[in-house]
Amino acid sequence: MAADPDRLSFAQFLAWEARQEGKFEFVDGEVLAMSGGTGDHTRIADNFRSRLNRHFGIGSPCYAYGSDRKVKILDGARYPDATVTCSESDHGKALIIASPVVILEVVSDSSVSIDTIKKPREYTALPTLVQYVLVDSRERWALSYIRREAGWDSDFCTDEGVAIPHFGLRLSFAELYAGTTLEVPPQTAVENPIGRPQDAS
Repeated sequence: MAADPDRLSFAQFLAWEARQEGKFEFVDGEVLAMSGGTGDHTRIADNFRSRLNRHFGIGSPCYAYGSDRKVKILDGARYPDATVTCSESDHGKALIIASPVVILEVVSDSSVSIDTIKKPREYTALPTLVQYVLVDSRERWALSYIRREAGWDSDFCTDEGVAIPHFGLRLSFAELYAGTTLEVPPQTAVENPIGRPQDAS
């Protein structure tokens, strides 16, 4: 008997999603279809992941995965744009990341309300998470939620970049926005007085 995808248990959802061609999130008992993102959206997420994975190096237990890996939240599952885990049980053939450490969402027009209002409550409830980072794909800004001893703090980030204190790392905006329409190009070289390149000799 086919189950109504809007009224599934989490186990039923996983079995149902495995038979689908697309990706679906499962939140508060509801199935939510995933939509595609812009080139800037994808590039920001890839820049974030690449920078962290270079920092971790080969052989590290920590790895930053992309939006093809789902993360278990208290009431279902999400597909963040990037997720860092250091748990061996989340690697290999695991289908779900159960112990995320850092989560990134790239903010767009269609996701801004969910990314900034709903997801902070969902992600900060995860016991293993130490940071939730939002990077905007429309303007150059980021917002970072960091777990402290006294609870969660939010830090608004501008051109100084995004600090990932758990890993002793800071990602500059130049790195995050490289290759996007929000990239700030290097200053044009000043031409010499006669308007042509200097001789190499």
